[in-house]
Amino acid sequence: MRALIHHYVDVYEYSDGHIEIRADAAALPYGRHDRLSEIDQGAVIEHKRLGHALQAAQHHPQHEPLGGI
Repeated sequence: MRALIHHYVDVYEYSDGHIEIRADAAALPYGRHDRLSEIDQGAVIEHKRLGHALQAAQHHPQHEPLGGI
């Protein structure tokens, strides 16, 4: 495989959805990995809320801690 670094490969997509990657008329082994399926939508929403809360906290003036006299 390292011999193909910086070389062109051909990708064939057939009507039945089959994909074939070829270099020098030889089919190359490959694997598919769907990174989008790994994203937890709930975690994305929580991070957005946390980011907004942190941004709002930075813009508000600092207050003394409660009960600290």
